[in-house]
Amino acid sequence: MSIKAHFVMMAQYNAWANERLFRMAGALPDELYRRDVGAYFKSMHGTLNHLLTGDRIWMWRLTGVGDHPARLDAIVFDDLPSLTTARQREDERINRFIEGLAVATFEDLLDYRTAHRKGNDALRFSRIFSIIRRITEVRLTASLRR
Repeated sequence: MSIKAHFVMMAQYNAWANERLFRMAGALPDELYRRDVGAYFKSMHGTLNHLLTGDRIWMWRLTGVGDHPARLDAIVFDDLPSLTTARQREDERINRFIEGLAVATFEDLLDYRTAHRKGNDALRFSRIFSIIRRITEVRLTASLRR
């Protein structure tokens, strides 16, 4: 399997895991969905907003366009239906982006700045594979804990 095929598969897996996670979040009573459980982003609501924020930041780094909050703990949508719609659109955007890349792109260097604008990091594009894999593993684990 080519590295591009791996990226396409992981982007599709990411969308599947998000759909499952958001469906389960939607089954929670609002009080439980918003309850501060002591997690880094406090609640399921905060965590789901964080996942979208993180993806939007990475897509901005990769494409140079798109909404991207400056803070990882930003609440970009206060209601679950709007957040779910935005999540679905971002997953579609990620899939289109990955599918549209040339195979040679995966060996290019990617220059970007961190969320705190510290330094200018260079990263082999193919290393992002491990980032995407980790993100999707976290989402699947969260969705299976229900």
